[in-house]
Amino acid sequence: MLAIVALWGAPALIRTHGQFFAVGIGRHVISRSFTTMEGHGANSFGMYLLLLPFYFVTIFVSFFPWSIKLPWLTRQLWQDRDKIDNYLITGVVIIFVIFTSVKTKLPHYTLPVFPLLALLLPAGWPQKNQRVFLKKCAVASVSIYLGVALIVPSLVPDSFRHMTFLWKSRGSLRADMEFGAVSFSEPSLVWYFRSRVTVLSLR
Repeated sequence: MLAIVALWGAPALIRTHGQFFAVGIGRHVISRSFTTMEGHGANSFGMYLLLLPFYFVTIFVSFFPWSIKLPWLTRQLWQDRDKIDNYLITGVVIIFVIFTSVKTKLPHYTLPVFPLLALLLPAGWPQKNQRVFLKKCAVASVSIYLGVALIVPSLVPDSFRHMTFLWKSRGSLRADMEFGAVSFSEPSLVWYFRSRVTVLSLR
């Protein structure tokens, strides 16, 4: 694992003169764990306690439509599980405990549990019912998420300001120019503008 990470981590450290670690780990891991960043989380101890069940609620949206089987899965595993199930459950619990404990909270932080839950879900299903359910979920999820991706940005443009910036400035952008944003450091701005400009500065 360390060798694989080092293949891209070491060049990133060199190219950024150590900022990859300072920002990537220092700011986006350590700081997010102990402070609320960008308004995503609790600013008081009472609100922190109130948000402790956050991921146990959002998982039903972020893992939809597969999440409709989670109550059933919980009952099944409570009654009968093997060593592999225990291994996968341990991974799920560790991830939920860690991200439930940190102060900054966003629904996608628990994405690492999805592969573990996906391996747990088919356990104990009748083969026939399993295939039918999986087919229905696949069609439903593709339809719903495609619809959301195509419709929602146009309905709430203020939540997608990076797209608005790109749309308004696209005629003035050149490959060799420098582009900067002041008081707007949303990382998605880099994602959208990097195909149009060489240098992007966020401050």
